[in-house]
Amino acid sequence: MPNITPLSEETHSNKYWIRFTSFQFTSSTHQAPVVAAELASAIKSLALAFTRQGNIYTLTCLLSPIAGQNLFIDAAGRWLGGYVPSFFRGHPFCLARIPGTDKMRLCVDEASGLISETDGELFFDDKGQLSKAVTDVKDFLTKVEQNRTATDQAVSALADAGLIIPWPVKVKIDNIEVSIPDLYRVDDGKLHSLSDEAFLHLRKTQALPLAYAQLFSMPNMGLFAKLAQIRKQLDVKTGARQIQAAVQFDDDMIRFS
Repeated sequence: MPNITPLSEETHSNKYWIRFTSFQFTSSTHQAPVVAAELASAIKSLALAFTRQGNIYTLTCLLSPIAGQNLFIDAAGRWLGGYVPSFFRGHPFCLARIPGTDKMRLCVDEASGLISETDGELFFDDKGQLSKAVTDVKDFLTKVEQNRTATDQAVSALADAGLIIPWPVKVKIDNIEVSIPDLYRVDDGKLHSLSDEAFLHLRKTQALPLAYAQLFSMPNMGLFAKLAQIRKQLDVKTGARQIQAAVQFDDDMIRFS
């Protein structure tokens, strides 16, 4: 289980972290939140939907129709899809809210297996400041979190307009029909019949790109059957080289302005 610990000079000044080279840590994750800034890349390979908790909807990408399983990785932890959600890319770091405040602090998963006493990159430099590499991670996660706020506001605008409806989904894997419960999608019929005033409001809240991205991504549900076949065909015991998947924070996969 994860052991999320606030990063501090007192605890981590003489410790190192290692960039991950396997996505095995995502193996039991079948859904992950996404933010608006990554939609242009995400819709190329991921099916997007909304999940609901109480009256709050969250924009989510689907990684499998089966709870507790990620079809986008193989047994060696290699990512099989075209895009890696930002939710995973900061591992083993994350931001956690300081209780009673709106401030976030950088934390690290002590149980990730990526913390070392001797090897890797230092958490802190010789002046007691966050190292350049850790600062890059923190900046990346901060931009993701800032964009998540804007994303949540756009999703709320869609919900307030009555555009989010239940989405009963069934997919076939190995000729077995699997139902995915508790998903929601944009009501495209109602979206196209909105009044000019309501349509303009959604445009101002940046909700329209999000709505269309969700609709355009829906055919990607068909990838699950293909991914299941690929996973079966891959024989990691034949000596297939593990693909290096070290996190990069300035590549073309995701950019935030």
